[in-house]
Order: sequence, then structure tokens, then C-alpha cells
Amino acid sequence: MAQQGWYPDPSGQAGMFRYWDGSTWSQAVSPTPLPGPPAPPPDFGQSAVASGANGFDPTKPLTPGQSSTLYQPTTGAYPEYQSLQAAKAKKPAALWVTIIAGVLVLALIVWFVVTRVVGNMVETEPTDDPAATATTRTCPDQPVSNERAAHPDDGWVYGGQLAYPQMGDPWSAVQTNEVRVPFGRDVADQEIMVHQNPTGQGGWTGW
Repeated sequence: MAQQGWYPDPSGQAGMFRYWDGSTWSQAVSPTPLPGPPAPPPDFGQSAVASGANGFDPTKPLTPGQSSTLYQPTTGAYPEYQSLQAAKAKKPAALWVTIIAGVLVLALIVWFVVTRVVGNMVETEPTDDPAATATTRTCPDQPVSNERAAHPDDGWVYGGQLAYPQMGDPWSAVQTNEVRVPFGRDVADQEIMVHQNPTGQGGWTGW
């Protein structure tokens, strides 16, 4: 009978050793012979399983409707996780509130712009009605006469708030009969022939 100790694996595994306790070979093998027998396998809680710890026995299948408490989270545990879950539950409500508020603000902006634009268009729409105001009529009526203000006779030509020294020949005399444009009020001017037409009828004149 061989003495107890580590010997080359009798099954033929190269470089592996197996322990002989004097009567049987160990199940465990090792690449390095140890000074003593191999350590026993660790206890993974067989006593707890045998006693039914937490109401769960992995050696027996669960019956219908039965649940194991072995993997159930403890009530009140992980407060950070619970806070995170509560915050996630609030996010959809906050998102909807933000969307509704944004839609209302956009609707108010559109309403304000539309009312202002449409209102301005109605107020300033051109018309030919003589009773309309000067700012809304297409074109005011042509004046019947040139309404002159009282101006001094001092050798200057006056028109409204403007004046210039009266010019002599070849300029014409001062004319105050300008009624060709609607804004022709208090107008005075002098003319000069710039280019005579060959026919002798009219030509280019300057004012």
C-alpha cells in the first residue's frame, strides 16, 4: 500500500497530480503537489437550504402560485432607487405641462400678429371714396386753385417754407398757377427753355 500523498494522475492527465489518502484517490487534481490533502469544497449554505431559509428550497420546484422571498427586494431599501423611480414618474406630467404651455404661447403670438396685420390692412386699404381720409384714399383730388399764403414782396420767390432769390432773363416771371398735382399748395416757380422743339411747339423746360 502506498503512503498518503500526491502522485502523478493515474488517469494519465499530463502534468496533473492526484492525492492518495491510503485507500482512494481524490476527485480534485492539482498541477503542483501540495504538502497536505486537498481542501474540502466550500459550504454553499446547504444547511440553510435544508432548513428552508427564506421559504425557498432550490432542490424542490415551486408549486403554482408559490413565490420565493429569496430574491424579493426588502421594503424601504434603496431610497436612492425609489427617489429615481418617483422622479421618472413625474417627468411625463411635467413634459405635458411644458408642451401645453408652449402651444398656448405660440397661439397667442399668432393671434397678436394676425390681428395687427389684418387690422392695419383694413385701416389703410386704398379707396377712391371722396369722403375717405387723405391717408386711405388712392389719390387725393387735384386742387382747383393754388392756395397761396401771404408772402412779402422783397425780390424773393416764396413757396411754403422755402424761398430763393428771383432770377431774371432768360428765366420767366414768377408763376403761381400750379394745380397739376394734388399737393400743389402755396407753389411758386420760374421756368426756362432748355431745348426748343423743331416745330416751335413746346420743348424741354426747367423749373
